[in-house]
Amino acid sequence: MAFAAIKSAQHLPTPFQAAAQKIASIFVSLESSVRSSGERMANSIANGTLVSAVHSIGQKIRSGLVNAVNSATNT
Repeated sequence: MAFAAIKSAQHLPTPFQAAAQKIASIFVSLESSVRSSGERMANSIANGTLVSAVHSIGQKIRSGLVNAVNSATNT
């Protein structure tokens, strides 16, 4: 998904290309973090600590979205 956004950013006006690429890069990082959190969540289910894992995933998503907005507005 993020790679498609980077590719389609090439068709945007130049000032928007950098912002779109930064946002796509952040989402690639966010995807990796969520995947890692998902693996921890699976382990947490087995250990009975699911609430903590869900909270951690929520924090990662929030952090990634805040970074995406900040990055886009600082271009």
